[in-house]
Amino acid sequence: MLVKYGLIGRELSYSLSKEIHSVVNNNYEYYPCKTEKDVENLIKSKKLKAFNVTIPYKEIIMNFISKVDSVAANIGSINTVVLEDGKYVGYNTDYIGILETLDRLGVNIKTSKALILGSGGSSKAVEYVFKNAGNFGYYIVSRRASENTNYITYNDLSRIKDEVELVINTTPIGMHKYIYEEPLIKLSAFKNLKYVFDLIYNPNKTRLLLEAKSLGLKTANGLWMLISQAHAAEEYFLNKKISIDKFVALEKDLTFKTLNIVLYGLAGAGKSTIGKELSKLLGKTFYDVDSIIEKRTNMTIPEIFSTFGEDNFRNLEAEVVAELGTKNNCCISLGGGAILKPESVEKLKLNAMFVHIMRDFKEIALKGRPLYQDVSPEELYKLRQKVYESIEDIRFLNEGNDIALSVDKCKNLIIQKFNNGYFF
Repeated sequence: MLVKYGLIGRELSYSLSKEIHSVVNNNYEYYPCKTEKDVENLIKSKKLKAFNVTIPYKEIIMNFISKVDSVAANIGSINTVVLEDGKYVGYNTDYIGILETLDRLGVNIKTSKALILGSGGSSKAVEYVFKNAGNFGYYIVSRRASENTNYITYNDLSRIKDEVELVINTTPIGMHKYIYEEPLIKLSAFKNLKYVFDLIYNPNKTRLLLEAKSLGLKTANGLWMLISQAHAAEEYFLNKKISIDKFVALEKDLTFKTLNIVLYGLAGAGKSTIGKELSKLLGKTFYDVDSIIEKRTNMTIPEIFSTFGEDNFRNLEAEVVAELGTKNNCCISLGGGAILKPESVEKLKLNAMFVHIMRDFKEIALKGRPLYQDVSPEELYKLRQKVYESIEDIRFLNEGNDIALSVDKCKNLIIQKFNNGYFF
């Protein structure tokens, strides 16, 4: 009989766990559970030799497990379960991933004043890291008041704003359907803040981490935590020591795999042509914003402009951009004016590298491009130049003579930028 391993949770479509565990375990699958009863039934079936647990069942599952190790018991949540002598035993390897991530950031867990956002299962694992190090100078911020002196509400943050050196987000704000929600706190209010660790790994940069980077703080997302806790979990699964070296390269590979490449620039610069071929070379899905709009409206871009005007077109464009911002592993070609809405740029920046495609103004075709009826490409570029240059990660000149050569050059620039530390 095939021995099965896997991950149980409510929403698993964005999870990278299978790819991580597959480094040493080819029998790892996803088992979505919509309700607590589904979890209970899966455990009763004993169809899994071992499994991981994710949101929202890390605490609830303790009701269905007869035995937990001391670490999981102290934390009060489980993320790793193994069938031993016919009974499931619960462990917690999240704290190992948290510990290793904080170590990489350079945080002194024995002395740092930390602010932990959220009070769920992941928060308890973070709390255990500090308690185990003998550091009780942390705060857990929650929406509800508590008698526990380490707990404070969001209304009380002003009294500790000069103490906090480290912020750790354990809430779902910033992930999946919460991707565009406002962060729970403003980092700029904390005058002595040095580090920000967001347990979310998809997108690569949450809005919280984008603010942290803008403030020059040291940051980490949750990918290394996910990888290192998976390494520890697999040692429980397979009951043997496993070299961490097998997992190290995953961080870079998975980051690039989830990364979006956004191509922008003047209409006619060659964004769509380059994007289609570039997506093939990079193994990413191609999306053209203008093509999506045309398909949805059953109208051409010039028809939309003439019938509804530019403002209505820009609103349609912003809606499509917001949808694409929630995806990953894509090449996205934007219309020339899409980046004029700052909110669209911010949404895409969460998970994207911006490539500014340029072209000799004389080589830009004007036909079928409404904006060029009243202004030349060069004049339009001058109007947009500051915005174009302010958001670029890479600037690429499309010489247009040999598309294969141009795409290859663009690909090499992207890989070089990524290898030089982009997103790390």
